This record gives sequence, C-alpha cells and structure tokens, in this order.
Amino acid sequence: MSWQTSILSIVALSAALVGCAPDESPAPTSSSVPASSSTAEESAAPASERPEAITPSPRTKEYEWMTIERWNTMHREDVEIASTGNVDVLFIGDSITEGWPQNVWEEYFGDYKAVNFGIGGDKTENLLWRLNNGSVGRLDPQVVVLLIGINNFGLSNHEPDDVAQGVTAVVRTLKGAFPNAEILLNGIFPTKQSAEDPMRDKVAQVNEQIAQLEDDRVHYLYIGDQLVEENGDISAEIMPDYLHLSEKGYRIWAENLQPILADWLEE
Repeated sequence: MSWQTSILSIVALSAALVGCAPDESPAPTSSSVPASSSTAEESAAPASERPEAITPSPRTKEYEWMTIERWNTMHREDVEIASTGNVDVLFIGDSITEGWPQNVWEEYFGDYKAVNFGIGGDKTENLLWRLNNGSVGRLDPQVVVLLIGINNFGLSNHEPDDVAQGVTAVVRTLKGAFPNAEILLNGIFPTKQSAEDPMRDKVAQVNEQIAQLEDDRVHYLYIGDQLVEENGDISAEIMPDYLHLSEKGYRIWAENLQPILADWLEE
C-alpha cells in the first residue's frame, strides 16, 4: 500500500468518525499470542462483563474511509510480512501510525528493518484481534512502537478507564508475543483544537493510567506537550484536522523516537 493512499484514507477518516453498515466477517487467519496471566483472567470473565475495549474483535463496521474489505486486505498484508520475520522495529497502532509520510519514514527509520502495522480506525479491541490472528507470526522485533486508544473515544465513546484497560491489554499481549522486545508505549496524543475541550481531560486520564505500565521492558513516551501551542491549543500546522499529524508533526514525533531507537538497536 502506498503512503499516498494511506494519507488519503486518513484525510477521509478525520472527516467521518460516524456511520456504519451491516456486519461482515473478516477472512480467518492463523497464529495466536500466548496470554499473560492477567490477560487470561480478563478473558475468562463472561463476555457481558468484559469491557469492549479488552475484548478482541475484528472490524465489523463499514466506513466510507475504511471498508471491511480494505481492513481485511491490510491485515492480510501484515500477516504475510509477519510470516517471514526479519523485522527489528515494529510500529503498530491506528491511522496516526499508518500515516507516516514516506519521506519522513525513510529519513529517520530507513536504516532499520522497520515495518508499519498501523491501520486507520483501529481501536484497542481491533488491535488485540489482529495480534491474536496472524500479526505476530515469526516476528521477533527488538523494539515495538505502540500508539493506540484515541479511536475508542471517537468511534465508540468509551470511558477513560475502559480505554486504559484496552491499552493495558495490548501492552500485555505485546510483551507475551515479543519476549525479546522493548515496548515503547506512546501516550495518546492530544486532540481537538481547544485546550479546554473535554476530550483533553479524557485523554489525560488514560495517559495517567498507562504511564504506570512502565517496567524493565515497557517505556512510556509522551510528546503531547510538543504538539500544542503555549496556551495548550493545537495548531493546524501540526494537526490539520486536530487529530492527525502533518509532516511537521511527524517530524516532531520522529525526532523523539529516533535517538531512543538508535540507543536500543545499537546495544
């Protein structure tokens, strides 16, 4: 998939975070992830008692900017890459991860064996499903770069505690799937133009909780304060739609990531 196509889909995504069509079932894939004990306990609870955010599920809603067919195609492409292994850095998440401009990606990460498993519109539960259905494969990365959670708000109106549980479940799954990897957990980026928008507080609540996931292998990185103006508002120069990054925004993110990756990959 070209980065131009990716950018077009992301522009469409920001214009329509509502709407759905009849459910369709995705093509089945193979491979499962060993669950940590805590994840297994959550999965053992009756489905009616589990938050949606921690219940692995494929994409079942049709959007103009992301059909189910396209989502399945992107997942199959990732599964094919995963089946071959030979990856040092795995970027995984939603449209913000998917949308890296090719020139920025090559400039900062071109020297690494890096792959991008971002899919626009994914929520924590969709990413959990992907990890349990082929996206792990033979991968044994040294680093996993994760950013997920914002669509749980925009597409499903989940509560902050549920979103935090979803991100936690993804982190635990990644740790089990990639025992040799350092996990770089990015705090959810700020969204909405105004610093006073209620969504800012919801995002902050999630970030406060997921920051506590840091341990010897999980490392929390928050660059949100570098993406906003002095008064906390977001500039269209950094986020044209106040959700997705511009090339300038991606460069800010890359400038933060590159020295960390260089340090870990040179060890």
